[in-house]
Amino acid sequence: EVHNPRRQSAVVCLALIAICVFAFFAEVALIMQGGPDALRPFTVVPEDLKGGRHLLSLLTHMFLHGGIAHLLGNMWFLWTFGDNVEDRVGRARFLALYLLFGLAAVAVQLPFLPSPDSRLLGASGAIAGLMGAYLGLFQRAHLYQVFLFIRWRVPVWFYLGGWLALNAAIGIAELNQSVPTTKVAWWAHVGCFVAGLLWALLFGRGYRDGA
Repeated sequence: EVHNPRRQSAVVCLALIAICVFAFFAEVALIMQGGPDALRPFTVVPEDLKGGRHLLSLLTHMFLHGGIAHLLGNMWFLWTFGDNVEDRVGRARFLALYLLFGLAAVAVQLPFLPSPDSRLLGASGAIAGLMGAYLGLFQRAHLYQVFLFIRWRVPVWFYLGGWLALNAAIGIAELNQSVPTTKVAWWAHVGCFVAGLLWALLFGRGYRDGA
């Protein structure tokens, strides 16, 4: 990210990162003790929700991750985009947005899960919503892109627009069975990003650059 100064420390963003890191090591310990099924009560499973079981997973799933690469990638995007969103909208509103986008990710992705026993976990839906909000709030921002050790600046709309298009393309390809099915919640990414962007455009007028 090109320098985008903050007025205050990103306390909530840092706290969310710390919680996700702690939760990752806790889930590793839990799996080592009880096997993969020990994590089930904390992940969103459609048949469990339908039966009224493990409803707290609607909250806990957005702090868990499927591996170290999953965790590091999400935390990188959360810090890159989340700190400025928190600074602009305030800490309480930022936390509310994170939780709301995390819940929205479940609603969007559930129809696309391959089976009632599938498990949904990860912060990427919530973070995608914050990325959409960032685009709506900082429309003139730029990001650094590196390719073959060459670095150049690209507009944030180009970078995030490309990210959104890639997620949608892979999601459509999976639906058409033209590529192997993955465990990535592509539609949660797309839906929450659009939700975050719409929130910023419709309700974030007082927080946008130039406001």
